[in-house]
Amino acid sequence: MRSRQNRVLVTFTAVLCSIFVNASMADIEVLWLGHGTVRLTSDAGKVILVDAFIKKNPSTPDEYKDLSAIGKV
Repeated sequence: MRSRQNRVLVTFTAVLCSIFVNASMADIEVLWLGHGTVRLTSDAGKVILVDAFIKKNPSTPDEYKDLSAIGKV
């Protein structure tokens, strides 16, 4: 079951990236926040948070458990 969830997450993230990126955007910052939680930030400043399990996630770095550190999503 975990393997299927991982495939779904990777596929979902790839779809988001393809929607998120257009010809005028050169870079995307990918920040892993523990487990399946990822913050994608375009060079234009657009932010997408995938699988937002942050506050009680033991793998999330402490500085990001304060949601204001994530920024505007």
